[in-house]
Order: sequence, then structure tokens, then C-alpha cells
Amino acid sequence: MLLLKRLRLRLNPAEEDHIELARRMNKLVVTPQLDSGKPAEDVVELTQKILKDEWERVKREANGDVAVSSPSFS
Repeated sequence: MLLLKRLRLRLNPAEEDHIELARRMNKLVVTPQLDSGKPAEDVVELTQKILKDEWERVKREANGDVAVSSPSFS
């Protein structure tokens, strides 16, 4: 539970992918299906997408392609 809370603190509650990742992590903790890797694989796949998107954003900002902005939390 501590790890889950630490991970959720790093998510942006204003971004749909981050909200979905939090939902999937909660589902994995509540209903771990040890005989099926599907819930864990769902978390891994979405995490990889989020990390790739963030990396692409950082590269664009470093190249000056977009203005650097702070994340918006609603």
C-alpha cells in the first residue's frame, strides 16, 4: 500500500492516462490475479505509454519546440 501511495503521488490527476493508471493499479492491488498476468500487464503497458509521452514532451521542450509549462492541476 505504501508503494501504491508513493506512485499515486507522482501522477497528474488532470491527465486521463494518469487517472486510468491509478485505477488499474488499484484494481491490481484489490484483485490480484496470480494465475493471470493481465492486470499487471495492463499497468505495465499504460506506464510505458505515459513514460514515452513524457519523454517526448521533455525532448520537445529541450529543443525549444514548445513553451515550457507547469502541469495544470484542477
